[in-house]
Amino acid sequence: MDHPTGTRIRPPPLEIEYAMREIVNAILYQARTGCQWRYLPHDLPPKSAVYYYFGRWRDDGTAETIHDLLRWQVRESRRRSEDPTAVVMDSQTVRGSVNAPKQTTGLDPGKKSPGRKRGIATDVLGLVIAAVVVAASVHDNAIGITLLDKAAASAPTVTKA
Repeated sequence: MDHPTGTRIRPPPLEIEYAMREIVNAILYQARTGCQWRYLPHDLPPKSAVYYYFGRWRDDGTAETIHDLLRWQVRESRRRSEDPTAVVMDSQTVRGSVNAPKQTTGLDPGKKSPGRKRGIATDVLGLVIAAVVVAASVHDNAIGITLLDKAAASAPTVTKA
């Protein structure tokens, strides 16, 4: 981002101010509790520092790489190959908030409930391979096709679903 004076603005050197373990702890706390970023406990680094790393790792693929490495480690500890050969897929309709944008929600015709659908593909151990969130009006076949595409990209050894 450029400053009006023409100088380049860079994020503050957060690595110096906060231990990386504390940043990870704060991200894990937020993921586990689902709290808003501004309500992180005061003994954790400030939300601006935590969200900076969260956004950076999400955007550059670091978060997905960590997820894949942990999944492979769990699979190997259970004496299975790194990548699965089969996935189990399912979708679920979740009621949307009244404040949710209309473009991202829809009406599930089967259940007659408004909201979104989440589709998940897991391996036989229950570890997430792929996930997708769409409007509830999207048909399960379309969700399944998207999940299969994402599962094939994430784990090319998948042959059964």
